[in-house]
Amino acid sequence: MADLPADSPLRREFPQADHVETGWGDRDYYMAEDPGLWLGLRALLWPTPGVLHIVGMNGPPRLQFPEAHIIDLAVSAAGLDRMHVRVLSSFERDANGALKPLGPGLYGDGRFYASVEEFHGFKNCNVWTAQLLRAGGLPVTPGAALTADLLLRQVQRHAR
Repeated sequence: MADLPADSPLRREFPQADHVETGWGDRDYYMAEDPGLWLGLRALLWPTPGVLHIVGMNGPPRLQFPEAHIIDLAVSAAGLDRMHVRVLSSFERDANGALKPLGPGLYGDGRFYASVEEFHGFKNCNVWTAQLLRAGGLPVTPGAALTADLLLRQVQRHAR
């Protein structure tokens, strides 16, 4: 969080956090306790509202998710600024410009927020993440990141 601008809405939303995790996906599917097959098919086949899942964390992500496969990537300060702008552009805002929370997140100090972007089979969470990484200056191809495996293959080539 120290690398984000002082006026970042993410700093205001998570003032105690020193790291932030960002995810994006189909609103109904991502927020459902048990999404089931129908919500999955609907999300893939028709454009549906998107949602951001933001989690404020204290301590390095490796401590928060010890079993996770975490890939370290080098991103310049300018690249991080572009990534920050890209994430902020995905938030739906209220009449006062504030982020629109939709409810508690899946774990920790997480929350769901409305997104202005629509989800569908060719604009899924992996493509969104690839777009974010590309904004940061990583040479990834969002259209070739339709699955997590395809995205990870691209990202691993740029691991530190």
